[in-house]
Amino acid sequence: MTVKDLLNRGVALARHRNLARAIALFAQIIEAQPDYAKAYYNRGSAHYAMGAYDLALEDFNRAIYLKASYIAAYLNRGNTHRKLGHGEAALEDFELSIQLAPLSASGYCNRGLLRFDDQDYRGAVRDFDYALYLQPYFLQVYLWRGISRLKCGQFQLAIRDLARALDHLPNCAEGYDGRGLAYFYLGDYVNALADFNQAIKLNPELTEAYSNRASLRSALRDHTGAMEDYCRALQLNPELSEVYPPNPSQLNRGLKNHFIPDFVSSL
Repeated sequence: MTVKDLLNRGVALARHRNLARAIALFAQIIEAQPDYAKAYYNRGSAHYAMGAYDLALEDFNRAIYLKASYIAAYLNRGNTHRKLGHGEAALEDFELSIQLAPLSASGYCNRGLLRFDDQDYRGAVRDFDYALYLQPYFLQVYLWRGISRLKCGQFQLAIRDLARALDHLPNCAEGYDGRGLAYFYLGDYVNALADFNQAIKLNPELTEAYSNRASLRSALRDHTGAMEDYCRALQLNPELSEVYPPNPSQLNRGLKNHFIPDFVSSL
C-alpha cells in the first residue's frame, strides 16, 4: 500500500470518527515520509477532534513549516489557539488565512467567532456580513450573526437572521432560545414563549432557555411557573446568579464553536 493510499484510508477512518486508528495511520505515514505536510495536517485535525489541542497545535505547526501557504492549516491552527485561549495567536492565523484566500468565507467566519469571544460584537457582525456576501448559503453564519446582533441590541435584525437559520436548522435549540430572547426584549411575549418552549423541547438541558423563560413568566406574573423554571436552571447550573439580564450586552450567551476539522485526502 502506498503512502497516498494510507493517507486516504486514514482520512476515511477519521471522517467516520475512528480517530485513534486514523492517528496511528497518519503516524505511520509520517515515519515513512517525515516531510509530508498533509499527514501532519490530518493528524492535527484528528487530535483536535479528540480534544488533544496541544498535540494538534504541534502538528499544525509542522504542516505550516513544511508548506507556508497551507490555508487550511492556518484556519485549524487558529481554531486550536482559540480553544486554548490564545486570542492573539488565533487572530494572527485567521488574518493570514484571509491574506492567502481573501475570497474564502472561512477566514472571516472564524475571525468573527474570535471577535465574538472578545465581546467585539459589532466587529463579529462585520465579519459575518462579509462571509455571507462571499457565501450566501453558509447557513450556520446566520445563526452566529443573529446571536451577535442580539448582543448588539439589534433585535429585529437578530430575529430575521435566526429565522433564516431555523428554516434550515430546525433542531437548533440555541436558535429558538436566541430568537425568543429577541422577541422578549421587543415585548412580543407570545412569540417569545413559543420559542423558549421549543428550545426546551429540543434540548431539555439548555440552561439559558429555562432562565429566559423564567424571566418571561415573571413578566407575565406567572410567579409559580417562573420559580419552577428558575429552579430547573439552578439545577443545571448552580452558579447561576440571576434570571433577568440587565441589558443585552451582558447576556450570558456564547457562540458554540461549530468548527469541525476537515480532513484532506491525497487527490
